[in-house]
Amino acid sequence: MRRLVRHRPSPAMIVAMIALFVAMSGASYAALAVNTVGSRQLKKNSVSGVKIKKDAITAAKVKDGSLLGADFAAGQIPAGPRGEQGPPGVVGTVVVRRTDVALPAGNPGVNTSAFATCAAGEKIIGGSVNVSDATNAEVLISRPALDNIGAGGIPEDGSSFTFWKGTARSLNNVAGTARVFAICAQTP
Repeated sequence: MRRLVRHRPSPAMIVAMIALFVAMSGASYAALAVNTVGSRQLKKNSVSGVKIKKDAITAAKVKDGSLLGADFAAGQIPAGPRGEQGPPGVVGTVVVRRTDVALPAGNPGVNTSAFATCAAGEKIIGGSVNVSDATNAEVLISRPALDNIGAGGIPEDGSSFTFWKGTARSLNNVAGTARVFAICAQTP
């Protein structure tokens, strides 16, 4: 009878078999340095900001365009180029000029009008009217006016105006006050 001789595989054969096994399984192996953790070992959202070493994340590691303005501290983003000048007539400082008028008692009282306008060096851009007691008085008219003569001229569409007109009256036989406001822009 013949005797079978057992041979141990050579080291080259062992390495070749491991390489063949890895290649056929599609698996890969990456060696991690000592005391490190790879992305496969981390669960989603498991690392918070306090657990990240200071200065570990640098600009080179942040994806371009992924940060928002809110991600930066005040003064950290440099100012961009100066924008174009705004349209003529737009100014930065707005003030209010006020004219009060007494509303005589009546049930209803007499319609009483007043006009508010801006001071020299200011341009009127709007206005408003209110009454001192909304229960005992009412606003009837609140509009721009070309002048303060009589009813005050009504401006055409697209034209400028100089005054804000307010008309109000008392109710329930109680006197009151109407306040007419001109909203003014200070010109440079």
